[in-house]
Amino acid sequence: MSHLSVFKLPEPERRYRFALTPLADVMFQLLIFFMLTSNLVPYALLTLQSAPPAGLAGRAGAAAPDVAVSVTAGSDAALWVVEAGQVSVGGVALELDAIDNLVSGLAESEPFAGILLVLSDSARVQDLAEVLASLERAEINPISIAREAAQ
Repeated sequence: MSHLSVFKLPEPERRYRFALTPLADVMFQLLIFFMLTSNLVPYALLTLQSAPPAGLAGRAGAAAPDVAVSVTAGSDAALWVVEAGQVSVGGVALELDAIDNLVSGLAESEPFAGILLVLSDSARVQDLAEVLASLERAEINPISIAREAAQ
């Protein structure tokens, strides 16, 4: 037995493989996370658009109607035109920063029929949101919203 030698087989060469499946899973999770948490366009910069009438909803090429707004001379309704960054009341343009003063003065005045907000083409979502928030804080209602008629 002394002449018998034990031969060792060579150890197989270890190959390390890089698994791509977990990496792909992580990349897809990151992609979904960033898609859900990012905004491509801030909602405050979006312009407001009217929806098509109920009868035209879903039809291709259905255009939004223009609403003609008229307030009678004896009406107690206040007519405000909401534009980009300002509100026009009685022909006087006020910055949105000063709207709280206007609303508080309106709340203390005599009763009125309500406020009609007319949205111009330049009005953004944030402009309307600020005006509505000020009116809500002062507990002023009723409020109607209309789109400015095309000229």
